[in-house]
Amino acid sequence: ADDVKYRMVIAHHPLTVKQRAPFDIEEELYGEWASLIAKNIRPTLMLSGHMHYLDIVRPENEKDLYGQQFPVVVGSAIKANHEYYAGAGLMFDEADTVVTFTDCLGETVREEKL
Repeated sequence: ADDVKYRMVIAHHPLTVKQRAPFDIEEELYGEWASLIAKNIRPTLMLSGHMHYLDIVRPENEKDLYGQQFPVVVGSAIKANHEYYAGAGLMFDEADTVVTFTDCLGETVREEKL
């Protein structure tokens, strides 16, 4: 619908983010999915985990494997045998989308507007 203000894709694996071997699998398929998502959904962002780090991968970033047309928020830091973890929170308002990475200690690790 054209009147939808925010569109979000949620995927466990950030399929548009470049992976190192041996995890660089299904690149052709992921590239096709990334194109379909950009064309048909036109998301404000993609929210993912899986990578065990926190990041915002914007279009044309060196980690952007397929020329994605939307930012990918990776929110899944896990360290020290699962004794430390952090995730991503999203806030949408009329002007901005704000990503806040918060850890298990209740500390804000990073906050950024998209």
